[in-house]
Amino acid sequence: MREQNQQAKPLFIAGLDLGQANDYTALAILEQRRLEGDTYGWRYLARHLNRYPRGTSYPDVVKGISQLLESPQLQGCVNALVIDGSGCGRPVVDMFVEARLRTTIAAITVHGGDAVTEEHPERLSLKRLKIPKRDLVGTLQATLQTQRLQFAASLEHAAALRHELENFRAKINIATGHESFEAWREGDHDDLVFAVGLAVWWGERHPPQQYAYIPVRLSRDSDDDPVPRRVRMPGKMGGRAAWRGF
Repeated sequence: MREQNQQAKPLFIAGLDLGQANDYTALAILEQRRLEGDTYGWRYLARHLNRYPRGTSYPDVVKGISQLLESPQLQGCVNALVIDGSGCGRPVVDMFVEARLRTTIAAITVHGGDAVTEEHPERLSLKRLKIPKRDLVGTLQATLQTQRLQFAASLEHAAALRHELENFRAKINIATGHESFEAWREGDHDDLVFAVGLAVWWGERHPPQQYAYIPVRLSRDSDDDPVPRRVRMPGKMGGRAAWRGF
């Protein structure tokens, strides 16, 4: 399938895997493009990958990512920041909420059940969802098999992502469903591919809008959910590179 020749504005999704103890914290920013001739088909181009050094504090991670997402290249163009909300994730999600980013913040908790559940689905600026392990694994696997996830070989951390994707595919070929997720997340580092997986899962199930929602609180002391308003997307980000798919 070919991507559409024209897309008014670039749209991005950011996935964040929060590391604990000796693990890396990883960020993946994917550009999402519609495929020509396929109303529901999307292609994902990795535009930015980052592994934060072990020991980097969560406030420093939040500060760095907030500055990146509010930069002129990305401000208003990011459909969502999708965060691993399990374990230490909840307080970090709260930090991002306090940063008042101009994007939806989605806190994802992965579980062993079969259903996707959401707290307060009426909220636009903050989403808290629980998703099945097999759903996350299956979505990433399908995207790889259809060659809709691509990245430039020159991208920083591209080699690490390639290794993690190869490890993911090898383990998924051995097991399925619940077991596949457990096998994937054991042993080797998987922070980059998990961050990518979060972003892809969101992109497949929450099609981007022509407008981005910006949270605007009624007052700084209000506990009410932010009131959304809509703004047009700003200009394009960066140049194009030679893309390599899996």
